[in-house]
Amino acid sequence: MLFSSSFSLDSPLSPEEVADRIRTLLPPPNAFVSRQVAILLQGIRGGFGNPRYYVGCVSPRSFTLTADGAPRFSLTPVVSGAILPTSSGTNVRVTVAPERIWLAIQAPVSLLMAGLAAYVAIETVSMKVWWFTALVLLVIAIVPWFTTADLVRVTARHLHSRLSALLSSSSESAA
Repeated sequence: MLFSSSFSLDSPLSPEEVADRIRTLLPPPNAFVSRQVAILLQGIRGGFGNPRYYVGCVSPRSFTLTADGAPRFSLTPVVSGAILPTSSGTNVRVTVAPERIWLAIQAPVSLLMAGLAAYVAIETVSMKVWWFTALVLLVIAIVPWFTTADLVRVTARHLHSRLSALLSSSSESAA
């Protein structure tokens, strides 16, 4: 998929233990107030690229997560993964990608803005002010794509480090 980031981790743990460790990324039950404070602090500290908690579902063979507190249909990437048993433990395959609805909305908007920029540039060849307008429209069409790609990359990097720590064989990392 466009703008997705994938990685794979091996763990000596069983698939059930891996699923249990991934569940620690979900907020504790009945922790509404502490979750809201964590979300508020996360926003103050600079965004949703490295959330404390994720929301979603974790089954014994797969999981789907998104940052806790992120608005629905936002730029916040969706994390999906497969938990696969191997002879030496478990392989976890993770994909981080923007929500499909975001891509479905952004693609036509970007094409419209780029087309409008081209139209303004062609129709106003002699007016320098309108060339600036065309350039601004083109930037408005392109910037969300770079933002989306960067957010996917940052989320994947953060989640890779958290999952690597969670899936090590020592029991201290599960806490």
